[in-house]
Amino acid sequence: LQPHQRTNEHGQSIVEGVIVEHNMTAVSRLYNNIALPTLAELLGISAEKAEEIVAQMISSERLSGHIDQLEGFVHFERKSCLLVWSVAWALL
Repeated sequence: LQPHQRTNEHGQSIVEGVIVEHNMTAVSRLYNNIALPTLAELLGISAEKAEEIVAQMISSERLSGHIDQLEGFVHFERKSCLLVWSVAWALL
């Protein structure tokens, strides 16, 4: 791979980026909301980078939630299992 292909838009290696996004998804399943500095500490990155990544994941619909920039929190939203099941059933 060329040097520009070895990093993502956040300056991380491809593997580091995948791990951070996986961990972000795991955090979204464990927390209803979390302060950006706490999220950054859990992920081992800066708060600015954590906000940037979570915003990108929300906008690309890989996470459900919103960012409260005034309070510095990420609020995760979960779809109920029943809702997910009923939508899947309706698509059959």
